[in-house]
Amino acid sequence: MIVVIHYNEIALKGKNRPFFENVLCRNILMMLADAGIKNAKAQRISGRILVRVSGDKPVNFFDTGSSASGAKIVKDVLSRTFGIKYFAFGTEVEAETESIKKQAILFFKKPYPKSFKIKARRSEKNYPFTSKELEEEVGAFVQGKTRIPVDLDNPKKTLFIEVVQRRAFLYCEKIGGLCGLPFGVSGKAISLISSGLDSPVASWYFIKRGCKVTFLHFHSFPYISKSSQENVKELLNILRRYSPEKLKLILFPFGDIQKYIVPRVPSKFRIIFYRRIMMRVASLFCKKEKAIGIVTGESLGQVASQTLENLRAIGDAAKFPVFRPLAGFDKEDIIRQAEKIGTYDVSILGGEECCTLFMPVSPATKCRLPDIKKIEKNLGGLGKLIKNTCANVEIFGV
Repeated sequence: MIVVIHYNEIALKGKNRPFFENVLCRNILMMLADAGIKNAKAQRISGRILVRVSGDKPVNFFDTGSSASGAKIVKDVLSRTFGIKYFAFGTEVEAETESIKKQAILFFKKPYPKSFKIKARRSEKNYPFTSKELEEEVGAFVQGKTRIPVDLDNPKKTLFIEVVQRRAFLYCEKIGGLCGLPFGVSGKAISLISSGLDSPVASWYFIKRGCKVTFLHFHSFPYISKSSQENVKELLNILRRYSPEKLKLILFPFGDIQKYIVPRVPSKFRIIFYRRIMMRVASLFCKKEKAIGIVTGESLGQVASQTLENLRAIGDAAKFPVFRPLAGFDKEDIIRQAEKIGTYDVSILGGEECCTLFMPVSPATKCRLPDIKKIEKNLGGLGKLIKNTCANVEIFGV
């Protein structure tokens, strides 16, 4: 089996392009191996990546729905590998007209399509034919053998021919990928993840941009149930499908810190202080994990803590940049994306989150940062409590 893979953004990386291509090749092979296909090889060629899968049995590359051939598994893996614009199952022959014609006719089996088109592309110009000449010659050959009408505007079947590095690659179906950047090319970040809808989607977008994400979940067990922890683990199992590496999950027990905050902070500011402490903790783990930023699922104006004023007060506590990929998203946008990536069904289960513990009746919507800092000066024991709690986290690989 041979798969021709095209990317988009990587082509713009100039002298750094080989680095991005090599990482994408590595990720593809790792994800294929995770899916049980360990006999694959990836090769960089001009503007493309080729994946070859060998096996004892011949592969029917025309049938991507056949699990017996392995094509179905390859299709599933490449469809969720970031960095790929589209890919195609095809065949490979010498870049010589007669060889291309003999291979092209194999793509046309009875019952024939009502019309067809040949679309050729050369990556280099040092061949004895132009792209148009190749299209005409191969098209005439196929039509002569099959009598199928040619339709250049709306064909029922298109045969693509790519001529590159003295080889010709032929295929019919382009299968769309997720685009983005290869996992691992954009550094590391800490994502504050809950069992809700927003933060898994925000994390997915950061993974899509090539970031390695370590997940930090705050829970209030034993004061409330473990449901949020279990749901978060399940969410990471889903996000793991988009990552060639295991995902790291840090479970931070937040209940005792909340109990410390409640009698010392006006109730209307309670959520703001919870979130500020989360930023302080995330900053500590950024240092430990050598991450360079914090990712949250906050969306502007969605809840009381997510007004511009409150987001400013929360972000002020962070020692590292805070990224909010969903800041401009409507809730409906987030729900649609959660459904698309597979996290929706888990996120709506409604696990008990830490912020539901000691929830204020009327949270502040426009707090002033000087007021918050003034109250914070009276929380002398907070730093020690955070440090002690950091020593009691649980860490999992998902």
